[in-house]
Amino acid sequence: MPVSITADQLDPAARAELRTLPSDLADSVARFLVAAGQAEDPERGYEYALAARRLAARVGIVRETCGIAAYRAEKWAEALAELRAARRLTAQGSYLPLMADCERALGRPDRALALVTDPQTQELSRDTQIELRIVESGIRRDQGFPEAAVVALQVPELTDGRLRAGSARLFYAYADALLDAGRPDEARYWFGRAAAAGTDGETDAAERADDLDMLSFDDLELPADEADRTDRADDADRAGEGDGADVGLSAGADLVPRLATAADLPAAHEVIKAAYARYADRMDTPPAPVLTDYRAAVEAGQVWVLGQPVVGVIVLVGEVDSLLVETVAVSPSAQGIGLGRKLMEFAEEQAMAHGLDRLTLYTNEIMTENLAIYARLGYRETDRRVSRGYRRVFMAKELTG
Repeated sequence: MPVSITADQLDPAARAELRTLPSDLADSVARFLVAAGQAEDPERGYEYALAARRLAARVGIVRETCGIAAYRAEKWAEALAELRAARRLTAQGSYLPLMADCERALGRPDRALALVTDPQTQELSRDTQIELRIVESGIRRDQGFPEAAVVALQVPELTDGRLRAGSARLFYAYADALLDAGRPDEARYWFGRAAAAGTDGETDAAERADDLDMLSFDDLELPADEADRTDRADDADRAGEGDGADVGLSAGADLVPRLATAADLPAAHEVIKAAYARYADRMDTPPAPVLTDYRAAVEAGQVWVLGQPVVGVIVLVGEVDSLLVETVAVSPSAQGIGLGRKLMEFAEEQAMAHGLDRLTLYTNEIMTENLAIYARLGYRETDRRVSRGYRRVFMAKELTG
């Protein structure tokens, strides 16, 4: 066991369950429990958990940890046995989702459903009930009932607008169910929401959204080096997203944002209109940037453009404690050469140059591709509401020096 692991690293509530053990024994068990939770290798984590069980098999938190470690290592039968033991020792129902999922993995859907639909589940915490719904959805998919899998997850927490600790998992499971039911457009939206709601690495929702559709700002994700940029541009060409013909690859790398003038307005508006054209068939009203008159914003020094002729536009509005990215757009003819990333990096530079450590933006709820890509760029959802007639998702990114 790593010497850096100490007994006092164990969660206080878990440590309290070890108080019936002699002090030295409690410390040893606590260290094994901490090691099991921290181990990156599931098999090694399970070994630590087994070591703790050998020392204190009659303690609920020990059997719980052993069950979770076995689950992570995909030892379904062992996990089920340990979680049953933990439930007997603690009388807690929070283990039921994992137990049901183990039954599912063992090819016993009837037993899994029996755990999910047991009347006693109504007495469990709401978080545990939702986890059970996620397992139930997976079982229905296994059984070949994709629409039933979708319905299983249509709980109030899905659409009430509040973000909770388990929201990313719920949104992700719902997207998965929708995709399995042959509803990719809706799935794309919910993968986007999962990406925006989740912490780093919690799910691969952003990647799943990418798989479903090429992003409007696909070049935001391009690496900086020229060789990789060229490869990605070639990929964009084959996908029909634009050939970069207007500016060329090397020119794209050299372009620097400049303040727009009144003479740039017609070209800037055409870039915005072309960039947002892909959303036209999803909306009853044209996207707000397409309808906006940017003359006042140009006069206020808020509009920046790339290229001559213009191929990229970003509108930055200073607020009390942040900089708002009001609009960002790259011409389809110039996508695939890193201009989208250049504009977003420029926004960060402008914020920090003005002593601001926060960037904000909003996007239409229907533009699910943007939710996924902004999440990958470090933005997190802060609000979701109707604003000026549009269902908008508000996001923010904290900046460091």
